[in-house]
Amino acid sequence: MTIAVLPFLFGGGSSPTGVATIGEGANLAGALDSSAAVPQEAPANDVLQPTAMPAFLLGPPPATQPSEIRIVVPTSGPDNIVEGTASYDRFTDEPGIPNPCAFPGVALGTDLLVLDLDNGKSIWCSVIGPPAAGARASLVLDTEEFEAIADLGQSPIHVRITW
Repeated sequence: MTIAVLPFLFGGGSSPTGVATIGEGANLAGALDSSAAVPQEAPANDVLQPTAMPAFLLGPPPATQPSEIRIVVPTSGPDNIVEGTASYDRFTDEPGIPNPCAFPGVALGTDLLVLDLDNGKSIWCSVIGPPAAGARASLVLDTEEFEAIADLGQSPIHVRITW
């Protein structure tokens, strides 16, 4: 833009032609001298040739051929999860059942995982039948098992039962 405007500004005594050469044939002296009617020839093409060939930057290596991959999906969790309350009672020793508990609706001998939702402690127990009538909770643990996850004074506690 400056080259096109300069002839008008520095026109001097001669009348400006209003034409400036732009591009390869541009010449500042010719543009300033408005009396120069003949544009100068462009330099030879060999002068404009780059001295070095352009190069590509090295990038990541080419992608490898696809191969078989193994996708591991975790197994699903237990089928039965129930939240409820748990209390305790002293059970008599049941032969063949190490940690007795009373829970309705499951087969005798079913192992339950009982998680105290307040402190994260858990225990396993085996069902010996439904709770007695008038029980204060949906799950009744043996006193020793209850003490393993909570203090007796906290009864009933909020639990998650899984089997």
